[in-house]
Amino acid sequence: MKNVILITAVFILMFDVGFSQDLKTIQKSEVEISGSFEFEKALPSRLKQLKDENGNFKNIPIGKRVTVLYTQGDYVYFSYWYQPDDEEINKELNGEGSIRTVYYMPVNTFIQISVPLYSRFKGFKTGAYTVPVRLRGVSGDFDFDPTISLTANFIAGFGSVYEERSWFDMSFGIGLSSIELNQDNSSLVEENRTAAAFTLSLGALFKPKDYMNFGLFLGWDSLGRDDRGVNWVYDNKPWLGIGINISFNEIVTDVAAKDKNK
Repeated sequence: MKNVILITAVFILMFDVGFSQDLKTIQKSEVEISGSFEFEKALPSRLKQLKDENGNFKNIPIGKRVTVLYTQGDYVYFSYWYQPDDEEINKELNGEGSIRTVYYMPVNTFIQISVPLYSRFKGFKTGAYTVPVRLRGVSGDFDFDPTISLTANFIAGFGSVYEERSWFDMSFGIGLSSIELNQDNSSLVEENRTAAAFTLSLGALFKPKDYMNFGLFLGWDSLGRDDRGVNWVYDNKPWLGIGINISFNEIVTDVAAKDKNK
C-alpha cells in the first residue's frame, strides 16, 4: 500500500512539474513562436535597446504591434506593423522603403515583454439555446408567452484582440417550439391544447464569463399544417425574447491578428 501511495505521489509531482512550467522561466529556448504580438513592457535593464538585422540599435516603443516572421535558434525575428497615424515613427521602425526592417531578440525576452494578439473574429460554432419567455405582438397586441423550445444555433463569435475567447456572439437558430393555444389567441372553441411550431431566430449574445451567456432574440414561430386551421394570432409574427445559453463549447481562436495596413 505504501508503495502504491509513493508511486502515485511521484507521478502527480512529475505531472505538475511537466505541465506547470512557465514559458517565461525556460532557460534555453526551443519554442516556435508565430502570429502577432504587442509589446506591453520595456526591455530588461540589461537590454536597453533593440537590434535590427543590420546591427543598428533602436529603442523599443511600448504598445506597438509586431508580426513574428520566424524563430531561429534562441532568437525570434519580427517586423513592426505599419503606423498610418504617425509617419515619423513608421519611418523610424520600418524604414522608408517597401521592405520592412527586421528585428530580433531572445525568445525568452520576447515572451516576457509581449502579449499575443488574436483575430477579433473567433470563428463559428454550434450550440443550443432556450428562450423561455417571449414577448409576442410587438406590433401592438402584447402578450408574454412562456414557451418550451430547444433550438439549434449556428454561432459566429467576436471578441477582444487580447483574448482567445469570444465575448459577443451572433446566432441564427432553427428548431421546434411548444405553443399553448387557447380561446384568447386562436379560434379554438374547444379546450386549450398544445401545438408544435417551427421556429426561426436571430440573436445577439453577451458572455461576461466562460459558458455564461445571455442575449436578446428576435424570432418567428410557424404552426404546422395540421394546426393552421386554428388561426393562431401570432403565427409567423415576430417576437422578442431573452435567451439562456446551453453552449456545447466556447468559441475560441488561435488565428493571429492581421496588420491591415500592409
